[in-house]
Amino acid sequence: QDDAQPQGGKRPTSGWRSGEIVADARTLPLPQGVSGPLRLAVGWYLPQTGGRLPLVRASLPAEPDHRVWLHVP
Repeated sequence: QDDAQPQGGKRPTSGWRSGEIVADARTLPLPQGVSGPLRLAVGWYLPQTGGRLPLVRASLPAEPDHRVWLHVP
C-alpha cells in the first residue's frame, strides 16, 4: 500500500482541470515469491476523513467503494 499526494504534494487534485492527465509514478515492492499477473486497486480519498472520493467518469469499471482495478502483467 502507498498513500501520498500526487507528485509529492505539488499537484493536489483540487488543482486538476477536467481531462488533464497527471503522471505520478509509484514503486510498490512485492514480497519475495509474489509474481504476476496481479491486480492493483487505485482510489482517491479525503485525508481529513478517509472517505473515498467518487469516480464520476472512469474509462475503467469502478467498484462500489470507488476503486479502479488495474491488471498488472
